[in-house]
Parts: sequence; structure tokens; C-alpha cells
Amino acid sequence: MKEEHSGVLVLDVEPLAPVFDVLKKHDVLLAIDGVSIANDGTIAYGNSGLRLRLSVLITSHAVGDSIKFTVLRYAGRQLGLGV
Repeated sequence: MKEEHSGVLVLDVEPLAPVFDVLKKHDVLLAIDGVSIANDGTIAYGNSGLRLRLSVLITSHAVGDSIKFTVLRYAGRQLGLGV
């Protein structure tokens, strides 16, 4: 991971999760829907200075919604993936 990157390491992907065919073990999740993820797994909440857990980005979607992931995979290759 380059110094300008921040994100969280994917340790495992549950076989029944909708992202099972998208995210892989050892991916680094950099952003969800264009919202950057900090190394501590938080996101900025508007301009308030507050930070929320990244799970807020997932749970704010309804079943069937599309979600775009920005992922760092294998030797620094950055990908834009969606579910």
C-alpha cells in the first residue's frame, strides 16, 4: 500500500455474502461509493469532523442496490468493483 492510500484489510469473505465473488482475502478496501476509508475503518461524516464506522456505508443501502468498491489488490493494482 502506498503512503497516500488508506483503507482496511479484508481478512475473510463469508461464502454467503453478496460480495463473495467480488472481494478477496487480502484485498485492501480503499473506498465505498467514492467515500474514502481511513486505516482505522472509519469514514468522514460530512464536514462535521465526526467519523463513523464504515459499516454505515453498507447498511445505508437497500437490498438490490449497487455498491461500488475501490480495492487495492495484488502488488498495488487498484480496482473499481461493484456488487
